[in-house]
Amino acid sequence: MSIELHRVQGKYNYDRLADAVVCVDKKVNFYGIVAEYEQPKSTRGDDCLCTMTVVDMSYNTPGLRVLYFAPADQMPRVNTVGDIIRFHRIQMRSHADAPQAIGNPKYGASFVLLSGLEGDGYEPYQKSHSRYSVEAHDRDIVDLLRTWASSHPIDTFAGTNKYMKQIKDINVESYFDLCCKILYVNEQSAENSVIIYVWDGTDTSPACLNPVEQGESDDPGQDLWSAKELALPVDVMRSFPVLGTVLPLVPFDVAEDDSGPQIPLAGDWVKLRNIGCRIRKGLYEGIFLHKSKIGILSPSTQAVQNCERAYKERLTSETLRLPQWCPKPPQSMLECKH
Repeated sequence: MSIELHRVQGKYNYDRLADAVVCVDKKVNFYGIVAEYEQPKSTRGDDCLCTMTVVDMSYNTPGLRVLYFAPADQMPRVNTVGDIIRFHRIQMRSHADAPQAIGNPKYGASFVLLSGLEGDGYEPYQKSHSRYSVEAHDRDIVDLLRTWASSHPIDTFAGTNKYMKQIKDINVESYFDLCCKILYVNEQSAENSVIIYVWDGTDTSPACLNPVEQGESDDPGQDLWSAKELALPVDVMRSFPVLGTVLPLVPFDVAEDDSGPQIPLAGDWVKLRNIGCRIRKGLYEGIFLHKSKIGILSPSTQAVQNCERAYKERLTSETLRLPQWCPKPPQSMLECKH
């Protein structure tokens, strides 16, 4: 049985996304399921910027890109991909021949965020205004979206791309995206920089140690590895998974007045976009650039489940427990004829 979402009228009129995207230069109201969400970042002005992609059954690929400008304390804070967001008075635009929605509370935009799980209630876990309404037709829309999303994996719409890599495949000659788990956030590092340690269960290949690499450098964070502040507590290192490279991610080429995106908590799975890599002191180090982004991932996302499944398989196999850059038996065995 197909599930359809029609234009709903009540105190507020809500458009399907397929109808909203053709209302260029008009303000619309709509519900959507969050398919991609990037942590808010500072702008050159006083506001922050939060970007997300929303979908519904009428417009599930590629989805509608939403840019929301507001002070940091008024930003949407999506708990997990697959949650439902309601927007009021969002301006529809066109950018690079693609529809784009822009919201700003200065011009009347508002939102509420609700759980996307079937059976959950209708009370928003975040709202931009203290005064809001949830009427019968609102509950009907939420039920329709939850039912539809339960049988349509949301992450397949946002999808992976040609830039997506695993830690075992990273190199210093390209920029890439990475699906990984945040293991630890070090906010007491040198230069007042925040360093996050990420992992996906795979192993980097050995890197060469440059014997002439020493002393100061013009690169921001160049001497982080030699700083005592970077040394991790023993109990933290003991909590790391027993297999897989733990990759430190440091800020690079970020303006001093740019606070960067809000960093998710340790234990969260994230999608890092447009990050780079370098080798320092013989170790791989991820670099977070000014244009890099952090997006949250749901534990039910296929990419997350693939990482966790592969890690469990490595734990139970003597062969898979070997570093992934090692020759695999029997290729690594030397046979001698007598």
